[in-house]
Amino acid sequence: MGWDFSTDSDFQEQLDWMDELVRTEIWPLETLWRELGMGGLARAFGFEVKGLQGVSTVTEAGIKDRTELVSFIRGRGIRALFAESSVNAKGISAVAEEAGAKISGKTLFSDAMGKPGDLETVNGETYDLGVYTGMVKHNINAIVEGLK
Repeated sequence: MGWDFSTDSDFQEQLDWMDELVRTEIWPLETLWRELGMGGLARAFGFEVKGLQGVSTVTEAGIKDRTELVSFIRGRGIRALFAESSVNAKGISAVAEEAGAKISGKTLFSDAMGKPGDLETVNGETYDLGVYTGMVKHNINAIVEGLK
């Protein structure tokens, strides 16, 4: 299914398809329930949200935040963390090292999409990271791969 659409019904069809993709690809991954740290996708599908800076990228993380997050990660046995494109990865990298977790190889888009025309191909499908549907598709693929 391509990402080109010219009508609202085409766009709705793509959103419905992505909803089904998340439900079939992500929900079966039991570890995701405790490993996802991305607000919008998490809220949309009922996941718990945890992050070094909370859900907002405008707040700064303090030592207490870091200590609590490391404790949370260790307590839940979380093995994979996801860096976000709009947040400096230095902090989450330090948390991952301290907690004994790995940083997934793909950065998630949270507060911003990629650049329009920046194409990514996964499993034979190419999509534009600079459009909403491409951003969501990238995040889904990154989460699924990061949790395997």
